[in-house]
Amino acid sequence: MKPAIIKIGGSTISQLPSTFYRDIGELYETRQVVVVHGGGPAINESLAKQQIKPDFHQGLRVTSSAVMKVVEEVLAGSLNKALVRHFSDQNVKAAGISGQDGQLLKARILNEKLGLVGDVKEVNPSVIHALLNAGFIPVIAPVGLGEHGEALNINADHAAVHIAKSLGGDLIFATDVPGVMKHNHVLTHLSHDEAKDLIKDGTISGGMIPKVEAALHAVQSGIEQTFILNGFETGVITAYQHNRSTGTTFSKKVVQS
Repeated sequence: MKPAIIKIGGSTISQLPSTFYRDIGELYETRQVVVVHGGGPAINESLAKQQIKPDFHQGLRVTSSAVMKVVEEVLAGSLNKALVRHFSDQNVKAAGISGQDGQLLKARILNEKLGLVGDVKEVNPSVIHALLNAGFIPVIAPVGLGEHGEALNINADHAAVHIAKSLGGDLIFATDVPGVMKHNHVLTHLSHDEAKDLIKDGTISGGMIPKVEAALHAVQSGIEQTFILNGFETGVITAYQHNRSTGTTFSKKVVQS
């Protein structure tokens, strides 16, 4: 059975119900599970305490050396370990690592204007397999290893895509929305072209656009199926486990319900 790579947004980590983490543990009993997480709000909060103003360019955080220090402290430190504790509270064995461990995410500078922002060039999943084989769910912070040994800030969605592709698994974006909606109903399946059309006509708008674009990027990268699911919905992971996803499934070609 294909592995499940679950990307959790940084803004939802402390808010997701305990059942979400418990259900991931149950999913792990039937297939391999890997978790990748973001951390934007927590990083912004930490930057504010140091009177550093966040700066973004085309949705990516401009990352100076000072900002990178905070990113690493939050993503690979406090936030990563908080997520591990959420699993531990549900008696689920998890181990927190970053993309630097075992040279998991090797990257290079994406754009000099962005500073220490990384573009993943190679995934070495050895450390993931080691943890999975030892019975742990890897919980990965998207901090990569640069060409000169420097820490690089990697977009969590992009990191999740690269990891899912390297493992040949499904990619799940756990969000705070039920999926792509049209006329108050969830669209259960979308092809790449259909989703693009819905963005053009305004059906997909606002904060949903980056979520859908991340899912489309995953599909275009060769991942067979990508899901947007509501992590706050009771039993959503269990439903996925039994092939009756309640969110939106993305694929290169539309799948009829």
